[in-house]
Amino acid sequence: MSASSHDGWVSDSWRRRLVDGTIPSMMKRRKLTAARKALIWWFRAPANPYICVSFAVDSTAATGYLADLAQGHDAAVSINHLVTAIVGRVLREFPKANDRLARGRLVRRRACGLAMPVDLRVAGTVGAQETAMAVLEEADQLSLVQIAAGSRKVVDAERTGRSALGWVQWATRLIDRTPYPVLAPLLSGFDWLTRNSPLSDLLFGHLPGAAVTNVGAALAPQAGVLFRGASMEIPQRLMHVGTVWGVSVIQDEVIPVNGEPQVRPMLPVVLCFDHRLCDGVYASKMVQRFSAILLEPEREFGADGAAVARLRPHAD
Repeated sequence: MSASSHDGWVSDSWRRRLVDGTIPSMMKRRKLTAARKALIWWFRAPANPYICVSFAVDSTAATGYLADLAQGHDAAVSINHLVTAIVGRVLREFPKANDRLARGRLVRRRACGLAMPVDLRVAGTVGAQETAMAVLEEADQLSLVQIAAGSRKVVDAERTGRSALGWVQWATRLIDRTPYPVLAPLLSGFDWLTRNSPLSDLLFGHLPGAAVTNVGAALAPQAGVLFRGASMEIPQRLMHVGTVWGVSVIQDEVIPVNGEPQVRPMLPVVLCFDHRLCDGVYASKMVQRFSAILLEPEREFGADGAAVARLRPHAD
């Protein structure tokens, strides 16, 4: 299976949803418990509903697994591809964290689309922009090698000015060419539509519900420095993001292994989740599942990285 192709504004996956009747307005609304209702009210804008947790995972097995994969593939599968694939699997198993909140309703997303910021300040990049956004659709339904191929495709498209998503190109040109005094009310109006108008269900189909950012891809380990954590407040504008997953550069740390101190390559991870969607116990289970897959990636993705997601009972 190849990454979804796009033609202008509407993607292939979105066309399939129109055909099979799974457009967002027809998708299952999540029944609100008393706790969810209270939290949706309690964390209404401008309050910040996001909670951030920082952790680090031993990447010894992961780096060895990726090295083995590289011997059987023309293009390398990176740690960023692996993290992206793991996030897709985790959100498939824990769908509450990927729900969409709009107009006081929680709507179950059909699949997991991931937004990924792309650094444009690298050799071979066209234009004067600093950052672009690549979107990988249905990441929860792809194998690791499919994630790697799809990620390379969308990132290369952004860096060469050929964004696969027409609405991203259109929005970038609009923002770039419009004076700020005119742009601000336009964005505010669009923000209102995405949150309050019945059109929000249609707009929702173009917007991802989670983000993965890897600042470590642009950095090298620095002697004498360890990453210890991060926090962010995600603006409640334009789109509802359920989770943001951030990773930094792999760093050597001393951890206990079988009761003995050992130096291991640790991958620092930050998860920011919307507390209106799920509680701390649910998020902690996501952290544990993410860590379990990273510790044993071959068990989840197969020796060749081609294993697709297995159906599991949703952790509701």
